[in-house]
Amino acid sequence: MQRKFVRIIKIFVSVALVWVIWRYFLKIENPEQIWNKIKTINPLIFVFAISVSLLNWGLEAKKWQLLLVQLEPISFRNAWKSTCSGAAVSNILPFRIGEYLGRVLFITHENRIPAIFNSVFGSTVQLSVSMLFGIPASFYLLDQQYNKLSIYAFIALISIIVFFSFIFTFSKRIKNARKVWISKVLEDIQKFTIRQILVTFLISILRYILFASFYVLLLYYLHVSDQLLYLYGGVATIYLVQSFAPSMILTDAGLRTGIPLMVFKTTLALQPPLLAAAILNYFFNVLFPAILGLIYIVMQKIKG
Repeated sequence: MQRKFVRIIKIFVSVALVWVIWRYFLKIENPEQIWNKIKTINPLIFVFAISVSLLNWGLEAKKWQLLLVQLEPISFRNAWKSTCSGAAVSNILPFRIGEYLGRVLFITHENRIPAIFNSVFGSTVQLSVSMLFGIPASFYLLDQQYNKLSIYAFIALISIIVFFSFIFTFSKRIKNARKVWISKVLEDIQKFTIRQILVTFLISILRYILFASFYVLLLYYLHVSDQLLYLYGGVATIYLVQSFAPSMILTDAGLRTGIPLMVFKTTLALQPPLLAAAILNYFFNVLFPAILGLIYIVMQKIKG
């Protein structure tokens, strides 16, 4: 019975991810102009893009391995598979819920619930880094009517810091819990160290710089602008807005292409190169690891 259920889940994830990819490219306006822009790119850029994507998600795998060290130490290989699997399922369910479900497939059954906290914490740290860079940039680049978004993001950042400070402090004061799973979660949280949290934060910053720089490179190469500071600010703002948008199957295509147009306020002539950069960035930084993750999910024998 369990094997049939797991097989159904794998089929669902496979079909849903293919649908996400198909729908994204189907919704693109002026595909011929965008494709013509993509064809002008030197093939070496694509080789570089794959290398950057592998390094980017390799850092995320290392972060995931670090976050699990006190709960269930895993090899970098399994951390990599787990991370890519999370990326695959994340494209299907809203608000990155799928990321947690995909990652715990590679964790033993008894540790899956506390591992969800570790995954949420790692993702929240990455989100906080996006806000740290994105909030100042958004105040500068977005129209005044969107200032509330920057203010809400700042409030959210402060709330995140306060919330996790409270969680890490309060958990140490609880010695016993009635539910076994609550005890497992508390035990996991209590074993976090300051060094572990700081290294997680530093890896998140490195990841952010890496995938932001690749996006900037694409924008610069496609002549959207030659002002690097402006491009970095635009990318930081795009990632900030995307972080708070309800990304899911039905809205993701519009968000990935609409937000860059809103941020850069481009002319009609600059729309094809801007959208070409957005599509390539999406493919290499999101879809490429998701496709790898789908392969790992199909091949994985569920533990427990």
